[in-house]
Amino acid sequence: MKANTGRRYRLYPALRQAERLTNWGHTSRAVWNVALAQRQFAWTQRGVTLRAVGQNRQLTEARAELPWLADLPAQSAQQVLRNLDAAYDNWWNPQHPAGSPKFKKRGTHLSVALPGQSVAVRALNHRWGQVRLPKIGWIRFRLSRPSGARSATPQRHAML
Repeated sequence: MKANTGRRYRLYPALRQAERLTNWGHTSRAVWNVALAQRQFAWTQRGVTLRAVGQNRQLTEARAELPWLADLPAQSAQQVLRNLDAAYDNWWNPQHPAGSPKFKKRGTHLSVALPGQSVAVRALNHRWGQVRLPKIGWIRFRLSRPSGARSATPQRHAML
């Protein structure tokens, strides 16, 4: 099996855990949109290219002033900025078919990236497991295949 193969599991969070994950998804979207707007403004007004390293300093200052932003784990917000860097790198690469990064609209597809150092997984039995997410705690999930999680990206999709 490839080392970078992703696996999907269905989480079964409690009501408060689900609400917090939803709020984190909206916060991640807001961080993306603000960072993208800053980069576009810096380029059009001053001809300066911003990267995640510089915006991480601004993010640290904003987390001290905004409690809704401080609720999101710091690693997740930093990962959003790194993902924006990757989106720009792909756009500038002539061999990559990606277009320019776009603003994310409020919708039904929410996700928040949690790097591996903050995630722990344990199996309860042959059908169920638990994942520990920072600031949330343990969440049960259906163990449909062997777990090898190094990081987690909880997503919420619309129910059809």
